[in-house]
Amino acid sequence: MTPQATVFSADADLVGGRTSEGSFSILPRHIPAIMELEPAVLKVESEGSTELFVVQGGFLFKERDETVKILTPEARKVDDVSPEETRSRIEGLTEELEETDEESPSHKYVQEQLDRAKTELSVVEDEGR
Repeated sequence: MTPQATVFSADADLVGGRTSEGSFSILPRHIPAIMELEPAVLKVESEGSTELFVVQGGFLFKERDETVKILTPEARKVDDVSPEETRSRIEGLTEELEETDEESPSHKYVQEQLDRAKTELSVVEDEGR
């Protein structure tokens, strides 16, 4: 879930991603857990198919009833991320950032969007290796 919407909801056989301590996988009957996610690819395997998402950090909650909830500021399917469009967005945000006053609220917002775009591009490029 992101602040804007639920990006994915289904029964899953595996949820995997990355924390600051390393990679993880959650399978059925996993113990309850709370994990702080790093910006990375999140993998969800369900009924023989695999969905990959770029997540911008956040938290994963594995509950006793087998529910896994992920709260993240932003998540997109890897297939929906175009490296070319993301590079173009980075260029535009970089120019916009240079034109805004560092003390203005819009400067902080643009910087945050630029950081997210750079992370997204880095994650998608790493996934392609």
